[in-house]
Amino acid sequence: MTTLNEIMEFDHVVFVDEYGHVHNHNTLTPERAGWSGGVIESTRLYAPELCDDLDGDPVLRDDGTWDSPERDVKADSRALQHQARAYGWDGLLEGFTGQYGYRGPIMHESEYIGGGLATYILENPGWYVAVAVNAPDNDGTYSGEVAGWAIAYKEASETDGPWVDVVFADGDDFNVMGDMGIGEMASHLEQWDYGQETDDAHTRDSYPWGSSDRVYKVGQYTLAINYGLGYASLNRRPMGAVVTA
Repeated sequence: MTTLNEIMEFDHVVFVDEYGHVHNHNTLTPERAGWSGGVIESTRLYAPELCDDLDGDPVLRDDGTWDSPERDVKADSRALQHQARAYGWDGLLEGFTGQYGYRGPIMHESEYIGGGLATYILENPGWYVAVAVNAPDNDGTYSGEVAGWAIAYKEASETDGPWVDVVFADGDDFNVMGDMGIGEMASHLEQWDYGQETDDAHTRDSYPWGSSDRVYKVGQYTLAINYGLGYASLNRRPMGAVVTA
C-alpha cells in the first residue's frame, strides 16, 4: 500500500477527506470544475515559499566575513507562519519534529512524513503540502540552501473539497421513489454509480446540493432530497488513494 510520504512530494498539494482518503488537488479540468479559467478556482492553493528568518541583521566583520545574529526561535516560527498565511494557508504544523529542544514548524532534512505526523494528517480533513524552508546565507541572501522543510495546512469542514454528483433524479425518475425510505432511495440510486468512470465524469470542486435540500448520510453516500421541487441527488467523495501512515 502507498504511504503518505510517497504521495506528498514537495510542493504537491493534497486534500484529505473525512475518511482519511487522499486526493490530488488542482487536478480538475475546467469542464469538470465548472468554469473556464483553469483548475479549482474556489479552493486554489499553491505551495508557499518559506524563508527562514533571523533575529536582526547580519554584521560584516573586519576580515570580510559575515557574523550571523543570534536566532530567536519563536520569532522565526511566527515569521514562517505569517509567510504561509500570506499564501492562503491556515499555517504550518508544529510540534512534530524530533529535534532536541525545538518544537517549531521546521522539520529536519532527515525526517519524513510518517508516524504521528502522517497519522495526524490522515485524521484531520483539509489541504496539506510539504515545502522546503529556504535558509539564508551569511550575508542574508538566499541562494538555494535549505534549513529543513515544513507542512502547510488548511482546515476543511465535512463539505469542503471535491465531490462526485453520482446521479440526479427529477420528474418521473424522482416520482418512482415516492414510497421509498431514505436507505431504500439511496440503494436505488446507487445502481448508477460506476466507480472510477463516474468519478471521471462527475467530480466537482464543491458539494453539489442546495441550501434548501434535506441532506442524509447513508454509508459513503450523501443523499440530498428536495420534496418541494421534486428532485433527489446521490453524492459521495471521489475514490481517493487509501494510504498508510
